[in-house]
Amino acid sequence: MQDNPKEPRQELLNLKVYERADFSTYVEGENSAVVESLKKASFSHEKEFFYVSGPHGSGKSHLMGALRNNLKKPDRECFLLDLEFALKANAQPEILNLELPAVTILDNVDVIAGDQLWELAVFDLFNRWYDQHPGTLIVTASCSFNMIGYERGDLHTRLGSGVIYSIEPLDDDSCVQALMHKAKARGFSLQEAAARYLVNHFQRDMHSLVRMLDKLDVVSYEERHRITVPFIKKVLEPKD
Repeated sequence: MQDNPKEPRQELLNLKVYERADFSTYVEGENSAVVESLKKASFSHEKEFFYVSGPHGSGKSHLMGALRNNLKKPDRECFLLDLEFALKANAQPEILNLELPAVTILDNVDVIAGDQLWELAVFDLFNRWYDQHPGTLIVTASCSFNMIGYERGDLHTRLGSGVIYSIEPLDDDSCVQALMHKAKARGFSLQEAAARYLVNHFQRDMHSLVRMLDKLDVVSYEERHRITVPFIKKVLEPKD
């Protein structure tokens, strides 16, 4: 690790995945209390640590992006890193050796389990935050902190020391509403019947549903066709 923390290199953070994330397209479902608490803390730079868990596709990353984009000056006020992307991009753990801003968000912190250098980098970042308390620290994972297979036992202790929240997956009606919101944000209309067909007949996590929505958007534009249930069957269902 470097001795002197530096400013984050924004080009390494893969912020594009969070660009569309805002609260106008985020469906809270049963998570309204959690969302309001995180919005209040991040916007006011509350000096608190939050651990947010939820299964894949539950909307954690969308929520983290919306929290960032809800700030007045997100580029200055927030450091947001998707650790899953960082590993895939072969980013170096030194990226976490930065001057902590008002809001620091580490998304998917469970994926670094077993990587000693990344575990140390997260541990050091947490210790710097604890010593300085510059603002709000939020980390997310797909499971409870004590279920992550870290080699560093003290990292479990750190992650369990703050406010712990769990994101509940959306029910079917909320998934339908979320898909319709996301379609509108992309500039096209998705009827409720078509959205409900997607939810009822395909994998229900939002990551998978949004990928299908994007594919339908492209094909419908190319073929100049509205997204209807028959069109969904034609595009997404395998031919016999």
